Amino acid sequence: MSRRILSRAGRRTNLERCDQFWGASVSAGSKHILITTDLDGTLLNHDDYAFGALATSVQKLAKRGIPVVFNTSKTPAECVELQKKFGVSAPMIVENGGGILFHPQDCRFDFSKITSEDSHDHWQLIRLGRSLSQLLAFKDAYCPEAPDLVSSAFDDMAEHTGLSGSALDAARRRLFSLPLILNAEQYARIETKAFDFGYRIESGARFKTLQGRHDKSSTLTLVKEAFAKVAGSQVKVVALGDAPNDQRMLEAGDVAVVVKRSGEHHVAPKVNKIIQTEAPAPDGWIEGVEAALYLLASRQNSAADVVKAGTLRTLSARPTSQAPGGRSLDSVYLAKKRVVTEKNNDGR
Repeated sequence: MSRRILSRAGRRTNLERCDQFWGASVSAGSKHILITTDLDGTLLNHDDYAFGALATSVQKLAKRGIPVVFNTSKTPAECVELQKKFGVSAPMIVENGGGILFHPQDCRFDFSKITSEDSHDHWQLIRLGRSLSQLLAFKDAYCPEAPDLVSSAFDDMAEHTGLSGSALDAARRRLFSLPLILNAEQYARIETKAFDFGYRIESGARFKTLQGRHDKSSTLTLVKEAFAKVAGSQVKVVALGDAPNDQRMLEAGDVAVVVKRSGEHHVAPKVNKIIQTEAPAPDGWIEGVEAALYLLASRQNSAADVVKAGTLRTLSARPTSQAPGGRSLDSVYLAKKRVVTEKNNDGR
């Protein structure tokens, strides 16, 4: 059965067309959807951190009761500023699960069982990770020569990250994680010690990050539980990422979206439903969200086909507007989209 899906944010996309499936169900309280997303390389372009017109798409999702929860290695300072640009106020999982930021007036979430919280720029901050002072002490003891985002020269980190000014300053204001630049020998040396002392090293696109035993998936579980407690019903999670440190988060989702970066897909989550985008961020983000909502909507529609194990399904649409070169936007962004499952729900 053909589905009509357009890819550009701001046009009449799957976000509007799937109201009959997911929009109505959200308002009826029968089912709830939560989107959790990595930022750099997933929501934001890897090279220049651009997000195009995605703010409009995120706002549309919020109006339909679908929060977009940042799940990132970025700091609270960075995330608060980014949410201002997006014009939304959903909870945020910061520093690879080291903390949760949430708006005190957001009644969709109940974090009452978690007591370790304080105020951060009018947001409530739940502290889950090791302190920065502990992380710096560990690094100084076992790999003091390695550059890190916090204490290394500002100009060196500007060159490595592509950030400058207040943006780089916000990235250096770590609370629960310490991004490191490690060669192979340093990584092997510090990884073993980290495990022995209750830390872990997460591999991202630019850094190896020293942190506590938390990760994006463990903290996502807390956010999902908080949402479900208020919703009083099942919560479906769409998880989007692009790097190895997103794998466990992707595997915690009901649908995993792997956004292409530098021409490749850099993570292979072991889940039933995987979407691999053809476009990189930011276009790949809306491409993946549209496909995920389509997939969830199809699962609710008894007439819709079920994606089989090991099959390749192409989502196509009749062209309604033309991209450069005479190709429709549909064909540019969606004709080669892959929706892949590794096994059916029955485990076969």
